[in-house]
Amino acid sequence: MAKHLADLRYILRPGAQLAYIVGDQKSFLQVMIRTGSLLADIAQGLGYEVVGIDLFRTRLSTTTKDTNARRSCAASLVRKNAIK
Repeated sequence: MAKHLADLRYILRPGAQLAYIVGDQKSFLQVMIRTGSLLADIAQGLGYEVVGIDLFRTRLSTTTKDTNARRSCAASLVRKNAIK
């Protein structure tokens, strides 16, 4: 994703908006992986502005019966003017 977002900086116009739908999940060792937050951190490091991360669904995991095991969220990004 870092390479993808870095490459987009040269294609997108300043102020262009992006949105990604990603899902959080738990690893094999039951460690929660917050994919939306990780994507936002990567994007900020590349010069994007994070407009928001919106949770729109939580599903019950079939293996652990944990309601927070699978969360889907939308990460909204804006391309800033300067390229780092």
